[in-house]
Amino acid sequence: MAWLCLQLKTSTLLLILFLKKIQESSGETLEFDNGATYIGEVRDGKQNGKGLMTWGPGSAWAGDMYDGDWVDGIIHGFGVYNFSNGDIYVGEWKFGKQYGKGVFTWGPGSTWAGDIYDGDWVDNKKHGFGVYKLSNGELYVGEWKFGKRHGKGVNTWGPGSKWAGDSYDGDWVDNKKHGFGVYKLSSGEIYVGEWKFGKRHGKGVNTWGPGSKWAGDSYDGDWVDNKKHGFGVYKLSSGEIYVGEWKFGKRHGKGVNTWGSGSAWAGDSYDGDWVDGKKHGWGKYRFADDPELEEYDGEWVDDERTGYGKTMYRNKNIFNGYGYRNNLGDAFLLNPDGGVLYSRITSNEYQGFTMNANLTFLFITYKNSTYALKGFTISNVISGIIQCFQFGQGGDISIPCHRQNSNLDTIYLNGFDHYYVGDTINVRSRKVQDGFGELGKDGSFYVGEWKLGEESGFGLKSDLIYNTKIGTFKNGLLEGSGATISYSVKHRTVYFGNYKKGKLDGPGLFIYPDGERVVGYFNEGKLDHSKNPLYIHSDGTRDTLVPTFV
Repeated sequence: MAWLCLQLKTSTLLLILFLKKIQESSGETLEFDNGATYIGEVRDGKQNGKGLMTWGPGSAWAGDMYDGDWVDGIIHGFGVYNFSNGDIYVGEWKFGKQYGKGVFTWGPGSTWAGDIYDGDWVDNKKHGFGVYKLSNGELYVGEWKFGKRHGKGVNTWGPGSKWAGDSYDGDWVDNKKHGFGVYKLSSGEIYVGEWKFGKRHGKGVNTWGPGSKWAGDSYDGDWVDNKKHGFGVYKLSSGEIYVGEWKFGKRHGKGVNTWGSGSAWAGDSYDGDWVDGKKHGWGKYRFADDPELEEYDGEWVDDERTGYGKTMYRNKNIFNGYGYRNNLGDAFLLNPDGGVLYSRITSNEYQGFTMNANLTFLFITYKNSTYALKGFTISNVISGIIQCFQFGQGGDISIPCHRQNSNLDTIYLNGFDHYYVGDTINVRSRKVQDGFGELGKDGSFYVGEWKLGEESGFGLKSDLIYNTKIGTFKNGLLEGSGATISYSVKHRTVYFGNYKKGKLDGPGLFIYPDGERVVGYFNEGKLDHSKNPLYIHSDGTRDTLVPTFV
């Protein structure tokens, strides 16, 4: 402002001195065909020196008046130009154009009535350094290029403006904030960073002030078209922090959110995928103070735990599978003592498959308030010691298991080492396995449920290479819940989980000889590392570094 006052005083002094010289000088009078009249110094029949020119009604500039320096009939030097609409220019001229230092005041008949510019001019345009003051109180102090704000400059919006009280100090291009600058809002909000054609664009830090809806919040990161877009860090006044990717103003992509002390979820954190500001995709949520839950690592839909995932409980139980939200899907629960529950649930039926550390396997069905249970206890498959049982609310029912019942039909298919003992039905005058029974062949055997000659239902299958499969079978292959036990001379490896056409498929668990376990998801027999398998060490500690032999 001090610079502006000095400029105005200087311009006023120059004007007074100039008018004084005009009054002291004598001159000639020139009259032109268009009605214009010139009074002043003349040389060679042209305006030369000091003189006053008034344009008449027949001129394109009717009503205008210029008092100042002339060279060969052209305005050149210093002078005052009064326009018919009330505009006034006081300053330097070059070959008929405003050029150099000058003050322009827009009159009442102008679109910019009441505005004032004091600064540099080139070819009738604001160019260089100057101060522009608008009638609504807005003020710009800075650089210009061909009539537009261009370069370094400070703009302060006045009381009559839409942005009253705001200010911008920074780079300009073609009248727009472009480059680097600081914008301060009347609400106390401040943005420090890059701009592109009038919008926050690039790297920048925005801090919301006390008059804002988001008072105390801050964002440090990428911007596109005035929106958070790219990578950035958002800190809320509640202490909540988000570090990650953004898209058009919303959390979108990969990001980590930690809830602060002022939040209902104080101490909780989420690390994973976001879509349109919501947890969506895959992510890990850690609970700080929940009395039961410790961590969830899995799929999300619209901020809800939906789909496949692993939930860790504070009592060391692990839920692995589908259906956390709506209890529909496939899942199992791993207990600290080694017990496992695998469940397939529909809207009106529950099925379970359990395995404890002693290799007792139970298959449970529950429908319409009625349950039934059947299973196997394996003490030594190799020596043939297998106990089979079945019971329900109607009482225990004995089941033949591995040649333990001689009262059932025995079918010798090809010698004594290829036999079937169990339930049958007659199909086209011949007996076919159907119900419960055992099939043996060359030392391998299957004991369990049958349907029209196919291994279908709950059963146990053991082969000569010391692999034992237990679970629900369909056409001779594990389908649904099941387990595979692999033996060597000294070791036993157990896989427990979901099967599809005989291959591991879905939520599952590997138990290794030394007690180490891998909890994860399998696709066609292979562990899916994209779903963050969980590695549990023999001492119970957990991490996501799955061994290479998995």
